[in-house]
Amino acid sequence: MYQAFTQYLYSVLRQATQEFRQLTGTLAQALLRTPLPRIVIICAALALFISLIPFILSLFILLVLFRLFLGMLQNTAPRHRRQSMVYRQVQFGRNERK
Repeated sequence: MYQAFTQYLYSVLRQATQEFRQLTGTLAQALLRTPLPRIVIICAALALFISLIPFILSLFILLVLFRLFLGMLQNTAPRHRRQSMVYRQVQFGRNERK
């Protein structure tokens, strides 16, 4: 059983490395056909995108913390004031509807 698993794992890893080598070879051929200014533009765009991800993530975290802080402030209001903010549905009798 152990030998069958190792053979299976070996064949899967061997196939994965072959596919990876084929993919990198194809990408290398495509890069050789691409003009240098286009490669520079692609690299600059990737660098900009990678640098924006932490900035956007930190803005999202700050927004969530700010909303939590506002929620904590709202919950510290006096109890009678909080109950007055709750919407209450008014029920009309038959005579009051028009």
